[in-house]
Amino acid sequence: MHRMKVIGTIIIGLALALSLGGCAPASTPSAPSATMTPTTDGASAPSPGLIAYLDLDRRLWVMDADGQNRRPLVQEEEVSALAWSPDGQTLACIGQEAGSEARQAVLCDLSTRQRRVIGPADERLSRLVWSPDGRYLVLDSGTGLVRALRIVEVADGQVVREVEAIGYA
Repeated sequence: MHRMKVIGTIIIGLALALSLGGCAPASTPSAPSATMTPTTDGASAPSPGLIAYLDLDRRLWVMDADGQNRRPLVQEEEVSALAWSPDGQTLACIGQEAGSEARQAVLCDLSTRQRRVIGPADERLSRLVWSPDGRYLVLDSGTGLVRALRIVEVADGQVVREVEAIGYA
């Protein structure tokens, strides 16, 4: 199952790269590989001309659409589940520090390059989605059909509502 998900992600990433006219070769030897993970369901379009991706070590990078100006956003922890804010200025992701089971929602401000953890740590955190106005982030965690949805206010990082659900959110 995981292998099929990885293959599907690579295919989607390649389709995205081809639709943008291909990826330019790396200009810096230390740049990460071109393995991309597209944004999650419900993510709005990012800032014009930017691509966010994960390298093989699951570190978060952004680059211009032409493949130039690669820069790291999150390097201290493994990252998954990318989601652009509606205004395209903030990238939310799930971060997990090495040796820890806990996962946390991390906001990366593209203009200041600051990162901030919001909401509670949860080892079952698997997806996140922005509200259309960008004021809230919905954190989806759980196992199988039993899900917990937490609505977190982005401004202060506090959970404003928690909903237990059966089924996929």
